[in-house]
Amino acid sequence: MPRELVPPPCTALPAKADVVIIGAGLTGCATAFWLQRLYGRSSVIVDARGLAGGATGRNGGHLWPNPKSDFERATVEELLSFIEAEGIECDLTHDGAVALERRAPEEGVEYHDAPGDPEAGDGEDEDWGETPVLDAAACAARLQSDAFAEATLYDGARQFYPAKVAAALLRASGATLYAPCPVSYPKGRASRGAGRPYIRCA
Repeated sequence: MPRELVPPPCTALPAKADVVIIGAGLTGCATAFWLQRLYGRSSVIVDARGLAGGATGRNGGHLWPNPKSDFERATVEELLSFIEAEGIECDLTHDGAVALERRAPEEGVEYHDAPGDPEAGDGEDEDWGETPVLDAAACAARLQSDAFAEATLYDGARQFYPAKVAAALLRASGATLYAPCPVSYPKGRASRGAGRPYIRCA
């Protein structure tokens, strides 16, 4: 990510803060943004690496809402509105997406999906409404591979670079980023019910 898009982090932690957000990825920066937008609350963000130092910085982002989910559609529309209003150059494309079904299970691959995750195959299939499906012959012709039994096409999906959006959310939130600042939870303190949990930044 271009350095000019990244706000300089601070290193001297404040003694107190109203809101402390752990992690300066897309979720952490969006949390800071909405706390400011909806409630006028300022935040402190701490991260072991820096802005978008984890998955947000190294992965491509997929905006892939289920058209039958009001929540997912509204969430994506809100993010797209923010990107447009702020003029963020985040490599946004509208190329759709495809879900591939293999002819045979992968061997030697172990997945760690959460219980009930539709992608794990142990829960109910998510209803995506009517979506175009390619059969095995069409997959072979278009993908140049005989490995897939079918492919489901999702025209509404978009792709973007989430790190650039995280940087814009951080700037718009007015939050202060402290990094590098690894966070640890002292044993037995964070889980106690009485009083506020506390964290230690080293």
